[in-house]
Amino acid sequence: EWSLSSGPSSGYVLWGLAINNTSSAGVTLEVPNFKVFGSVSLVNGILHTSDTYPIYTGHDDVMGTFNGGNYSITNPGPLSYIDGPCFHANKSDNIQFKLFPVGKNGKYTPIWISSTGGAQYKVEAFDTNTGTANTTNASNLSSERWKVERVDTGGNLSAYNVRLGSDLIDATKLIVHAATESGTYDIVSTPASATNFTAGTPNTLQLASAQTSAGFL
Repeated sequence: EWSLSSGPSSGYVLWGLAINNTSSAGVTLEVPNFKVFGSVSLVNGILHTSDTYPIYTGHDDVMGTFNGGNYSITNPGPLSYIDGPCFHANKSDNIQFKLFPVGKNGKYTPIWISSTGGAQYKVEAFDTNTGTANTTNASNLSSERWKVERVDTGGNLSAYNVRLGSDLIDATKLIVHAATESGTYDIVSTPASATNFTAGTPNTLQLASAQTSAGFL
């Protein structure tokens, strides 16, 4: 049982959290408002979260003085990731890419997000997609997708960028997005951007140009 009044700061339960559990079931979070002030480290095992019990890291006041935590992962892959929603804030004066080490059904599919002006995001990875592609610009819509939501209007978000990770990514792929999960997916266009592919574990694809806040965030 956790008390939100006994953590490192009001509303936070822990300074930091490490997940090291190699059981096939992983670790399931069933604590509401589980906010970690510092870092969440995935050493081994899958952390299962839900809309009812998500996990938060870092300080959610993006205009405040605290820079606050991050997610890290030691053994990225099919046996170590966050399965479900996770929250992370990017402080207004810190535009570096923030890792969200998410995945689904044995697939590690991380996403990194950078923000100019600060914002807090809720992120979850999926391996199914009921949307359609704008066939003028794209085809063969991937089943892998990421749902990214800006949590509130805190900060002065003016631009953002994303880097996607997946073993299915190669140099022929494009980054597309849609206003709704089952909507029409099209290439990013605020502004139009090339993509940069990097082979690795996993492979990644990043927008060459940051997008303005007039996009979907």
